[in-house]
Amino acid sequence: MGRYYDFHIHTSCSDGSLSPGEVVRRAIENGANTIAITDHYTLAGVDYARQIANKKLTIIPGIEISAQAPKSKRLHIVGLYVNKSIYSLVDYYETKRKVLVEDTILKLRKQNFKITYDDVKAYCRDRSSIGRYDIAITLASMHYSDSANKAYEDILLNKKVYVEREKLEAKEVIDAIIHAKGVPILAHPNSLRIGGSNFEERIEQLVSYGIRGIEVYTPHILEDKREYLLNLCEKYSLIPSVGSDFHRIREGFPNLITGIENDMCIDDPKILRKIKKEKSHISKHQ
Repeated sequence: MGRYYDFHIHTSCSDGSLSPGEVVRRAIENGANTIAITDHYTLAGVDYARQIANKKLTIIPGIEISAQAPKSKRLHIVGLYVNKSIYSLVDYYETKRKVLVEDTILKLRKQNFKITYDDVKAYCRDRSSIGRYDIAITLASMHYSDSANKAYEDILLNKKVYVEREKLEAKEVIDAIIHAKGVPILAHPNSLRIGGSNFEERIEQLVSYGIRGIEVYTPHILEDKREYLLNLCEKYSLIPSVGSDFHRIREGFPNLITGIENDMCIDDPKILRKIKKEKSHISKHQ
């Protein structure tokens, strides 16, 4: 096994570009010891990733879920070691996801894109869980764009087409992760403007909801902000987690394990031990 850790990785089971098997192979090549597959709203990639990894790499089951944060800010929460009871929450999101897809298609048609829900079903990756990225795949397959990624960024994020997903409150998401015996971690905290006037107040609120850690070792966070986050973790007894938020191989985007230009490469086993200890603590009290 390698040395490094990465607890926030996406595959093609959500909006990543690599299959679970390709993610495992690349993680091994990049020197990984343990990774978490944390696709949006699904655990579908975990079992296959474990089969491919065999004993060369440890795979933690994980999930990433959007939430509404204190002071109306949006955030993402990663649940590490969640079990399949998390699907009670995912089922709610799937109902909302179908509405989002239908509303997006309606807006696309108003912009003269000749696309239907049946088209998306024909091109989607998994008919049981059709999402926004499947619309991007369909647009690319119908030659409205050169690639799914380009369709997503240039067409679906356009304000004339974009449909905001309804989100649960952060406390509800954290409670659901803990109920599924998982460890809730605040993902990419820079989305909440690290060091801003209300940042610590939001962290304190999330701690009161049951958050157990913050992604400290993640790309785009400079050394001074990492130090600030580490101090907050110590102050509020939080785990300083590590996660690339890997989605695809692309210049300027984070690579799994290594980050951007090797700004991650975290090999501290104490982080994993703390997560496992918290997992054990949560399991005993559920």
